[in-house]
Amino acid sequence: MLTTCFLLAGALVAAVPLSNDGWTFSPGAEFPGAVGRVEADGEVLRLHYDFTGGGAYVAAYREFEAAEVGYFSFLIRKASNVRLTFRVTDETGQSLQKTLSFASTPDEWQAVEVVNGGWNHGWGGANNGRVNGTIHSFGILVEGRELGPVTGSIELREVVMHEGAVAAAGAGWQTDYVATDFRAGWGAGGGSQLAEGRWTYQLRAGATEAYLANSISLFGEAQSVTLRARGGAPGQRVRLRLGSHFQSFERELGELTGGPVELTVPLPPAEGWSHSGGENDGVLRRPLRLTTLIVSGEPGDEVTLDDLALVIRTEVPASDSLVLIPESPREVDGRLSWRTELLNLAGEPQDVRANLQLGRWSGEPYGQQAFTLRLHPGQRVRLEANSEATPTMLRGQWTLAAADEANAAGGAARTRAEVNWVPPTPPAAPGTPAEPDSPWGMGVYLYRYPGNEAGLAEMDQAAALAAAAGVRWTREEFQWHRIEPREGEYDWTFYDAMVDTAGRHGLSIYGLLCYWTPWSASYTREGVDEYTRWVRAVVTRYRDRIKHWEIWNEPNIFFWSGPKELYPVMLAESYAAIKEVDPEARVLGISTAGIDLAFINQVMASGAPFDDLTVHPYRGALDEAAFVAELRAAAEAVEGRPVWITEMGWPTQYLGGVDETEQARLLARCYLSAVGSGAVTSMSWYNYRNDGVDPFYNETNFGVIRRDFSPKPAYQALRTVCTTLAGARDGAELDLGPGWLAYRYQTTAGAAVALWSQQTTLVRLAAAPGTEVVELMGERAPLTDRAYLLAANTPLILAGTDRVNVAAAGWSLEAPAAVRPGERVTVRLVGAEVPPQYVLSVRTQLPLADRGVDQDGRQLWFELPADTPAGRTPLSVEIQLPGETLLWPLELE
Repeated sequence: MLTTCFLLAGALVAAVPLSNDGWTFSPGAEFPGAVGRVEADGEVLRLHYDFTGGGAYVAAYREFEAAEVGYFSFLIRKASNVRLTFRVTDETGQSLQKTLSFASTPDEWQAVEVVNGGWNHGWGGANNGRVNGTIHSFGILVEGRELGPVTGSIELREVVMHEGAVAAAGAGWQTDYVATDFRAGWGAGGGSQLAEGRWTYQLRAGATEAYLANSISLFGEAQSVTLRARGGAPGQRVRLRLGSHFQSFERELGELTGGPVELTVPLPPAEGWSHSGGENDGVLRRPLRLTTLIVSGEPGDEVTLDDLALVIRTEVPASDSLVLIPESPREVDGRLSWRTELLNLAGEPQDVRANLQLGRWSGEPYGQQAFTLRLHPGQRVRLEANSEATPTMLRGQWTLAAADEANAAGGAARTRAEVNWVPPTPPAAPGTPAEPDSPWGMGVYLYRYPGNEAGLAEMDQAAALAAAAGVRWTREEFQWHRIEPREGEYDWTFYDAMVDTAGRHGLSIYGLLCYWTPWSASYTREGVDEYTRWVRAVVTRYRDRIKHWEIWNEPNIFFWSGPKELYPVMLAESYAAIKEVDPEARVLGISTAGIDLAFINQVMASGAPFDDLTVHPYRGALDEAAFVAELRAAAEAVEGRPVWITEMGWPTQYLGGVDETEQARLLARCYLSAVGSGAVTSMSWYNYRNDGVDPFYNETNFGVIRRDFSPKPAYQALRTVCTTLAGARDGAELDLGPGWLAYRYQTTAGAAVALWSQQTTLVRLAAAPGTEVVELMGERAPLTDRAYLLAANTPLILAGTDRVNVAAAGWSLEAPAAVRPGERVTVRLVGAEVPPQYVLSVRTQLPLADRGVDQDGRQLWFELPADTPAGRTPLSVEIQLPGETLLWPLELE
């Protein structure tokens, strides 16, 4: 059973008829290309989709008599890579939606409950992000941008509306909490200084603003913000800027008096906020983030603002009132320090239990530490646990739950967050040779570092660590406004240093040429001519060191807000200019967000020339077969030109991202399948280093290393793939049977094979003599005749062979994919060849309520605690065999 929230019992409102009458199909007409239909036979609703012509989504909608709905429940059957969106309309005409992302199979009915709350996008009507009164329609959408050019259908049955859960999901708290006291993380600009919460600044002629900048996500549905401060100069004005996923909101808070002030304003979507950037549509995309505090006024003497704080009034359901904010573990004197902050957003004190579980990559428990304490409303508390440092990865999972288990079962707060220890990799010394034939790239983004001494030192550190991981290509943005701030005046200082740094560490650059400069005539033919002149200057300067140039980024979405038909003109003129300067250079074009076949076909129809297609095939889930099929369809659309993936990734933010261990698996699967299938020439990830320290904002958490340069498991996976398969080429798929993925490569060290199973399985492997087994976290050992336990979707590389035989052990472990907290979990040995002598037991640091083995000895059961947090819970089943012990990893959802 999968749920999006823990619910109180609710009475039935109505069952939704599943007849053709009343259902409406939408092809997502605002994003043309998709087709499909809705069919219903009274028992099952089928929503068919076809994205071979592009498009963003298809949907099935149903209107019904307006009702106060607490939650919807239904059974659904879909392919594992299909991401769904659930949409409702309230009595004010506001549309609200949320993403439903979960694994399943086309043969399995999955039970889903969708709570009336926690909507992540809304528009129209009251535009306040929550249901107002009754609901009168809902829709289910299949997201085509996650699928690519595929066809299929989803099936629904037993669609039911319930009352009562609104109280459970929506009953919560309106709470004030201090989002920041400006003592850490804020950078001061405009000639100002910030120290221990005291802001000192002087407004001068020609520079009548000072500002503080950061990124701090706001929890829940933030209602208002209050600035508390003392000082400043009378008459100075204070503004606040908020971030909302590429878009900014800004408004004035009020006026300083020279003494104490409390300036309070309602937060968007309240009136009075201007918006700019990104899609620039005024639609909130949570989480809202505090980004900039600005003081402006007439020139005057130096003044200070003391006792600074931004206080947020927010609304949260009871189930979301506890927040975990872990830090990355640090090694201190041979021990690892694991720290986290706790925050209570409830309107009353909560007695809580916090727990840190540590385990190895294999699933073997390593240790735990528990804390019991009382948190007062709005209170933050920092906890620290310690463990011995190890030379191998440790997986850490913090959980936080209400101490009262009886309340926990009824929807009380609980949360979890994963953070891992990966031993640091020594950076590569300068002198790594370039390998332009290598397929292994990464968005190292050296251009994002400052050009001062400290920034250049960090840039060098980033390049050295990338080289140590086997990365040989980097995508670097050459920014027009930075190079040519005034027409005809070029400043090459920073980019010369950046190109030199990449060269020292063997990183070949493909240069992304963007965006408009303030003095250019944006989105006009005149502007295209100006851009082309600038492109010619850049290529002329770096033609001896850079041979690949990408024309713009994601022009199919808001990064190009002008006429779409103008982009092919820019591409054609840039192509001619680059080839004139450097006939050997290759021009990378189109650069779509997703694999947008409609836009690709539009550019192809224009006749604009380019050498290589670049795409950014982000998705919610990874189905390798569909992924490779999309890439091949893209290559076919561009008449066989090479395809480069220049962006793709999954972020690891808390509350909505993937776990760090899952990010590692996804990275390896993308790199290995894209290159191993022969579908792409070059594979790069977005991105290399976290863009910030806000742990709740997706855009700051795509990195494989954190802001402090500590590695995530994905860095080690990247290193394993790129160094083991250095110079990989001539990829070919191998057929190992249903449920298996396998690819063969030729590398600089010889042949190699990568393989993984979609299910955890026990196998024996046979390959050429001398074959070495390389596990994803880098452990290496000679291949032997022993049984290998392969965790689901976890690649294994066999170095030194071009073939492999896989023989299943004849038995496996059967376990549920998803369970409810407090439920009994049953796992069973199944198969015809179960060993005659074995002992089953569960290894976990959860305080299990009960456990046992059934009489036949083949079935193990245990009861999860009622306060087990939602999300993935790792544990392992120990199987003791004669002379051998296996730890079978489980991840219960």
